[in-house]
Amino acid sequence: MKPDSSDWIIEVFSDETEWLIDRIQVDGLLAREVREMLNLPEQEDIRHGAYPLEGEALRRVAMRAGYRPVAGASFFLAYEGDGTLI
Repeated sequence: MKPDSSDWIIEVFSDETEWLIDRIQVDGLLAREVREMLNLPEQEDIRHGAYPLEGEALRRVAMRAGYRPVAGASFFLAYEGDGTLI
C-alpha cells in the first residue's frame, strides 16, 4: 500500500463523559509536520498512541481538517495508517 498523508485523525472526547464523540480525518498532514507542531523528537515513534492537541497545534490541525473545535471537549491526534509514515 502506498503511504498516505491522510492517515491522521483528530479524536474528540467529551470532557463531561470522557467518551469519544467524533473522529475527523486530517488530509495532507505529514509526520514531520506532526513532530514539529507537537515538539516531538525525530526518533519518537508517532505511529502509536494519541497526542493531546491544544492551542496553536489544535488550531492548525483543525483548520487543515476543515473542523471547528467544540467547547467542552478534549482533542487528540492519532495515526491510523498502515505503519508507513511520510
